[in-house]
Amino acid sequence: MAILNLSDLVKHSDDHHYKLPAINVQSLSVLKGAVAWAKKHDIPFVVTIDGSQVENGLIPSIEELLRKEDVASSFVARRISDKSQAVEALRGGCQALFLENNCNEQDKLEIERTANSCGVVSKPEESIAIDFSEIDNIVEFGSLVKEIENVSTWNQLEAAVTNSVIDSLSKIVDQVDATGLAVDAKSKCKIYAPIEHLIIYNSSVSDEQTRKTAQTGTAVLDNIPGVRATWSGESVEPNAKYRWCWLIRFANESVITSYRDHPEHIAYANEQFRPIADDRISIDYVLFGPENSINNSNVEVDEPVAVANP
Repeated sequence: MAILNLSDLVKHSDDHHYKLPAINVQSLSVLKGAVAWAKKHDIPFVVTIDGSQVENGLIPSIEELLRKEDVASSFVARRISDKSQAVEALRGGCQALFLENNCNEQDKLEIERTANSCGVVSKPEESIAIDFSEIDNIVEFGSLVKEIENVSTWNQLEAAVTNSVIDSLSKIVDQVDATGLAVDAKSKCKIYAPIEHLIIYNSSVSDEQTRKTAQTGTAVLDNIPGVRATWSGESVEPNAKYRWCWLIRFANESVITSYRDHPEHIAYANEQFRPIADDRISIDYVLFGPENSINNSNVEVDEPVAVANP
């Protein structure tokens, strides 16, 4: 089961008169406990990650685990205090940003504009208590660790934290008031998936110049908000119909438009890429893997469409 579209999940909670539990995650052991608890009680939930942690590599691990597990979930970033945190959260696939009050007004405006262009909502930090049912204190990693005794290895500590999270959350199941609703949520909500922007092309310049142009493009395109990763490559077979390629991963479908219209993309494409790549094809795809089979009834995507201007 994949991560669900947050707006669909919020609508599901409104339609069924419950507030989505929001669980703040500081480590994978906390998330594993939350996932086990949610699966046991069939509860939809939202994972939150603090702005101070968005650059420490936790977001990719959260995403990987949620995509593999059969849960109804989304994840958002909270306590965002500056633009760099916001950009990393967008790059990581967070579906909402909640901004600290100490974030200056100019940054707030820029973050809101950038987030909206990527199809992501941006709100004040206090809104999270309005939108969701916060579950923070009882599963705070540092507090849980202090209560754990008689462990001598990291694996033992991780297992103990996971079990403590399960036990702690199980005590408040009645307060959450969402038991038994995850299956229905999974059937009603669209999957939230990254978009793969694929370009295959032939170059009118030398191989060395083509590779250099691609290297320049990587440095430029990687910094566009909503771009999660870029790859460039060349065919294994030297006589292939198309010798060169780009694969650019967008956080979501909205980034197709914001990327296309971003001034840095326009400048690179018009001044460096398109002049050497007149023979090209560009298509946007959503991929299906073992964790979100195309046979899943709630997968809704448009057919990939070839576009003329990568």
